[in-house]
Amino acid sequence: MTEPTNSGIGFRSMAGKPTSADEKMLAMNEALTLAVLRQHELTEAADSANVQLRAEIVERERAQFLVNSQKQALQLLAEDASLQAVLEFLIGVVERESGEGMLAAITLLNEAGSHFQRGISTSLPEAFNAAVEGVDVSSLTELCALAVRRREPMAVNDFKENAEWQAFDQFVAPYGLRSGWCTPIVSSGGRILGTFANYFCHACDPTPKNQELVEMVIRTAAVAIERKCAEELRERLLANEQQARKQADEANRVKDEFLATISHELRTPLNAIMGWTEILVRGKLDEETASRGLKTIARNAKAQTRLISDLLDVSRIISGQLRFESGVVELAPVIEAAVDSVRPAAEAKSIELRLAVDPVNATVWGDAARLQQIVSNLLTNAVKYTAMNGRVGVSLKREDTGLVIVVTDTGDGISSDFLPYIFDRFRQADSASTRQYGGLGLGLAIVRHLVEAHGGSVSAASEGAGLGATFTVTLPLASVRKEEGVVKKPISGELSKDQISSSLALKGLAVLVVDDESDARDLITIALRQSGADVRSADNVRAALKILDQWKPDVLVSDIGMPGADGYEFMRKVRAREPERGGRIPALAVTGYAGADDAERALKAGYETHMPKPVVLGELVARVASLAERTSTSKN
Repeated sequence: MTEPTNSGIGFRSMAGKPTSADEKMLAMNEALTLAVLRQHELTEAADSANVQLRAEIVERERAQFLVNSQKQALQLLAEDASLQAVLEFLIGVVERESGEGMLAAITLLNEAGSHFQRGISTSLPEAFNAAVEGVDVSSLTELCALAVRRREPMAVNDFKENAEWQAFDQFVAPYGLRSGWCTPIVSSGGRILGTFANYFCHACDPTPKNQELVEMVIRTAAVAIERKCAEELRERLLANEQQARKQADEANRVKDEFLATISHELRTPLNAIMGWTEILVRGKLDEETASRGLKTIARNAKAQTRLISDLLDVSRIISGQLRFESGVVELAPVIEAAVDSVRPAAEAKSIELRLAVDPVNATVWGDAARLQQIVSNLLTNAVKYTAMNGRVGVSLKREDTGLVIVVTDTGDGISSDFLPYIFDRFRQADSASTRQYGGLGLGLAIVRHLVEAHGGSVSAASEGAGLGATFTVTLPLASVRKEEGVVKKPISGELSKDQISSSLALKGLAVLVVDDESDARDLITIALRQSGADVRSADNVRAALKILDQWKPDVLVSDIGMPGADGYEFMRKVRAREPERGGRIPALAVTGYAGADDAERALKAGYETHMPKPVVLGELVARVASLAERTSTSKN
């Protein structure tokens, strides 16, 4: 076998040694490779730094955007934009910035935090906002209601897939909403002002980006709501203050007018009374003139008594102390008695009085005296405002609504401007010093109160000035039959035939009159003596008790307000006596203390009845006769 040869040279092996040029080339290659690797590393580091820088820039820009949005919202507030405009701006910021098809809505709570007051959104239909208005938060199983009740955010990633929210899905499905979350808007003081809700048309969870947006919105919304609420509160307080000041000024004006009016109305009859009294005392009048003077005194005294009674009634109404003695009342006799009470005034003006009473038995449950006062006040008002030869009518009929009393007149009528105030206290269509008619403006106010106290209603109507007026009173029928209740009788201020007849029963009766005022004592003494009574009098309690030690009267008539010991103490001492020493003598209190409490106090002290001053002499005689009958009955 022939061994290979090396090109014929015959080398079996060889070795080489690099030259210096080769070494340089290798070193350059290595250096170049290292440089490339280093450059790559630097490039990667630069790219990473750029990404981080860009992220920081985006974050700063986003933070600046949120700050700018908040400033813009607050600027809107500073420019006095409406709360709705500010909240709509915030909603728009969130919807534009989210970029995920978010739809936002804000709901506001009422001041009590119990009900949703209104909804606000820019992309959702108005029906969506209206659906929450006025809804009770405690009764609603809705996303925002639960967020309010739990005072924390509530999130649902899919209304359709979550069984707990399938019922709520019926509310949002018509609008294509699939998911959402709701965050309470809380004031600086911890009160929940409303909610901020975010909805999506696809299933999703809230992202940090969206949560950051919402945090900005609820902070800014809370500031806006609190500020606007504070402004509204200040405006309401200012308006209330202005209204209160206006009402106070009006009340002072009405009070001043009323005081001027009452001074005029009380002084006018007093002037006639004092003037004619002075003329009569001189005794230089013929019989006809003297009679006219006495009638004038009586008429003006009655007018003054009526004014005082109206003032007392209004005072009792205001204080809630007006009391009633109720029973079954026949209205026909009540109306007839009221007509009789105004007849003299009507005849003085040649006014025709027309009475039309339904013959059907008509009864109501109430106080006969107060019911008569209702009709008398209406008739007095009608006569006052009706000119000479005019006409005033009163009718009673039964309707489905109850018993209806209608008072009509052909007088001055009522202007449309004043008609709404016709039943107000102290209100008169003309309160000037040049007014044609007198009065305090209390009669119709008393009518309204008395009618309503009887469960009825009263209204006024007029075609206008000069066309007369119509007043309609509706009262409910009595709820019990006549025979089952006490039938109250009407009270007349005049001395009726029945009272005159009853005054004959005073003949032979012994009556003790106790009053420290000599004029009042003499008046009662003379009136009772003219009715046939044997009368003795005393000016104080001690003198009265001495008389009782020596003489036993059938009836006691005593004043209440007396120096030393008053009428209450007198009656307690009388009732402490044995029967044979007068301890059971029936007693009548005649006093200027005319309040309901005064009457009750007199009864508790031992009086059988109470009669306010000034007394109607006919009624006084009737009361004494009635007490004497009780005495005779007890003896039998």
